[in-house]
Amino acid sequence: MLNKEFGSDFHYCKEDRFLLKSPDQSVFLSKEFSLFFSGRVALYNLVKDGIEKEKWRKIYFPSYYCHEVVEYIRTLPIKVVYYNFNPFVDSVNKKIEVSDDEQNVVVNVDFYGLKKVNLEYLKRVVLIDDLTHNILGFKNSTASYCFASLRKELPVPVGGFCFSPKGYVLPVGDDNNKSEDIALNKMKAMILKREYLEGNLLDKEAFRRFFALAEEKFEENYTNTIIPETGKQILYELDVDEILSVKSSNLKEVVTQLEDVNQIIVNMKQFGNAFGLIIECQNDMTKIKLKKFLLSKSIFPATLWPNQFVDIDTQLEKRMLFIHVDYRYGLDE
Repeated sequence: MLNKEFGSDFHYCKEDRFLLKSPDQSVFLSKEFSLFFSGRVALYNLVKDGIEKEKWRKIYFPSYYCHEVVEYIRTLPIKVVYYNFNPFVDSVNKKIEVSDDEQNVVVNVDFYGLKKVNLEYLKRVVLIDDLTHNILGFKNSTASYCFASLRKELPVPVGGFCFSPKGYVLPVGDDNNKSEDIALNKMKAMILKREYLEGNLLDKEAFRRFFALAEEKFEENYTNTIIPETGKQILYELDVDEILSVKSSNLKEVVTQLEDVNQIIVNMKQFGNAFGLIIECQNDMTKIKLKKFLLSKSIFPATLWPNQFVDIDTQLEKRMLFIHVDYRYGLDE
């Protein structure tokens, strides 16, 4: 690549190192997975199925979360309740306030692949793990169900999955042409971004327009579908283990270099299958200065997640940055 303006949106991956020799080797080809357009659509269908078949009545989300997902679930006939949990300040052994009832559902988030609250003391509720930050966490999950977005860790245009560690029946969605069109637009953006990174395209707006066009459609009702064929084909080609292994190596290197830097805390001083580089700054001014410096180096940090509403969560939002340190980078970078 001539430049490294990677950011959050993946470009099209065609390096042999990160591709399977045969799509038949893909872990996601298993019938144990139900694949959807996105992670939020996967959760939506899981909850909809539970309401209809198991009479689910209430769903709990952590206060520190992606609230766009919560708003999407609010369109279902189920009561939405928050429990207070912030991964930056709370212990994994914190007892959360939920009603331990078999018609209640608790979404337990694997925050950044580093921290997940221990809910073993809950015996009756339905537990759903959000593995968006650690997609291979399904292998060790003991929840009733798991779901995740695939496009946060993998270079796919669209995609999300449901899985049941307990072998429960999973929902099956429908398809439509509009969701396929969105996937194609996202794929165009990924291909054009690669052209830009390789120096074959000078105007970055050419691919940014397609990304924006696709993203603004993600919340539309017609995205409530199974994974479009475009996304499925790309997903089945990817060597997920290798992609995530390279990210893990990169993170070990960068965390080692940053762990003694003053005014920041890196990855909550935790070790695990980290989603990326989580930087908690001493104060909001430190964050502003650090973000400005990173942008000057064409490194584009994000905030996970914006628009928090609980006081402690909003304070953390003002001080944290997230940086992808994935397979797109080499150890020397």
